[in-house]
Order: sequence, then structure tokens, then C-alpha cells
Amino acid sequence: MKKILIFGSGDHARVILSEIIKYSDYQIIGFVDEDKKPGTLIESFRSFNYKVIGKISSLSSIIDTDTYGIIGVGFNYLRKQMSYSISEKYPSLKWATIVSKDSIINGNVNLGQGCIIHSGCIINNGTEIGDHCIINTKSLIDHDNVFSDYVSTGPGVTTAGNVTVGECSHIGIQSVINQNISIGDNSVIGSKSLCTRDCDSFSIYYGSPVKKIRSREQDEPYL
Repeated sequence: MKKILIFGSGDHARVILSEIIKYSDYQIIGFVDEDKKPGTLIESFRSFNYKVIGKISSLSSIIDTDTYGIIGVGFNYLRKQMSYSISEKYPSLKWATIVSKDSIINGNVNLGQGCIIHSGCIINNGTEIGDHCIINTKSLIDHDNVFSDYVSTGPGVTTAGNVTVGECSHIGIQSVINQNISIGDNSVIGSKSLCTRDCDSFSIYYGSPVKKIRSREQDEPYL
């Protein structure tokens, strides 16, 4: 049986756990967290206790050819940095892609490694989702979208056809992106926005329709 580690142990990591539990083909080893002591209880479910097993540096005896990982961190920039450092230290670790059994993947959809597709999502034909992306609860990603690596959506996001989203960009809760729109790298679309224009890289947009509010740094928090 495949084994899986969840890197991080916050709220997003706990939601990922709830999706993995639905599968019978993963044995959950536990959470990996740099700031919590091994043995710290993170979640109890149906008489099972899921705990922190250690830090990234302590996994050498655990990771083998049947071990997979997924990063349970919502902040795109941090998730990117973690994926680089973990893969460098443990090159044999494989990244799991978790697709909720309560989501719908229609037709020819390409999902990268390390992605999480949460409950209630619909992803339509011709769409490509990059590595380590988060498609959050009840997001609707229509046909022929291209999401680069480390992109995330908030719950309830809707994108029309032929939308492109650059690396590490985030689309906020319940935002709507019109067809044929391109969003650059490391940008943020604020919650409940209507995106009717292309958006620059390293920028913050929000409103209905969106306006550019200001520039942003790639490591600037947005959650």
C-alpha cells in the first residue's frame, strides 16, 4: 500500500487529511511540522489519531519507494519553497495528487503532481493544472484553462473558458474570471471580484470589475 506524509499541520492540512481518508489506497503516516513536537495530536477521526511524526530533517528512515507526500500549506510562495527543499533533501519522494471523490473531472484534464482538488469542484475538458496547485471547495474551472505551478483558488471561484493563471497566483473566494483572461505570475485577485481584463504579474486586483490596486512582492502574505 502507498504511504503518504502531509507536510504542515494547520487548517488546510487537516482538510487534505479529510480528503485522503476517503481513499483506501493510502496509509496515512502523519503530519510533518517544523514547529510542533512529535506526537502532537492534530486530528481524531473514527478512533484514529493523526499526529505530528517529526520535522523534515527526521524522515530518512521513513521515506522509501512507496512513500508519497503532499504539502498542506495554503500560501503559494511558501508551498513552492517547501517543495524545492523537500525534493532536494529526499529526491526519491513522490508527490501525490489528491482528487476529492466529491469532485468532477470532465474529459481530458491534466493534473500536475502534488495538487489537491477539494470537494465539489468541477474541472472541464482541455484544462491543465500545474504542480502543487490548490483548487478549493466548489471551484468551477471551465474548459481549456491553463494554471501554472503553485496556483490556488479560494472556495467558490469560477473561471470561464481559456483562462490562463501564472505561477503562484491566487484567485480569491467567489471571484469570477471571464473567458480569455490572462493573469500574470505572483498576483492576487481579491475575494468576490469580477475579472474582465488581463492582469499584470506581481500585482493585486480587486473589485467588480477589477482594478489594479498596487504591486506586491512574491513573498507577501495574502491569506
